[in-house]
Amino acid sequence: IDKFSFYDNNISPEQRIRNYELYVQFLIQEFIPYLQKLHSEHRVAVAGASFGGYHAANFAFRFPDVVSHMFCLSGAFSIRNFMDGFSNELVYFNCPREFVRNDEAWKYKHMHIVLSTSDQDICLNQTREMSGILASKGINHWYDEQKWISHDWPLWRMVFPMFIGRFFG
Repeated sequence: IDKFSFYDNNISPEQRIRNYELYVQFLIQEFIPYLQKLHSEHRVAVAGASFGGYHAANFAFRFPDVVSHMFCLSGAFSIRNFMDGFSNELVYFNCPREFVRNDEAWKYKHMHIVLSTSDQDICLNQTREMSGILASKGINHWYDEQKWISHDWPLWRMVFPMFIGRFFG
């Protein structure tokens, strides 16, 4: 989806966020109901690494009623740097760093939230900030910061099985 939204510099920022919102609405209106029916489960787990971590976190925080577990590995929590200064309600509600800060904490109390990073991760500061936002609201989460490893697949391959084992093993 990023190719047709945030990463497409040939369309306006307004069109980028509209394209992304079409994707999000497909997920919540069609794909998630399909999974719920197929597996007879109300809630799903979401996970992602790097910008996929953004997508996982954004979806989980926007639609906490359908998410049981969220694993954000080296993720971002804002899309402002893709918007070239453009802002509207869609941009705000796709920036977890902003809307979670102003949201009701009870919405997230049931969710198992994992924020993972490392001391050499380009998303370290964003992940720490998001952890701080959650902590300030009393939202339980697992903040994991590894050492001596950068923002790449060796980190994610190391930590993801640990998280899955903890919650589903």
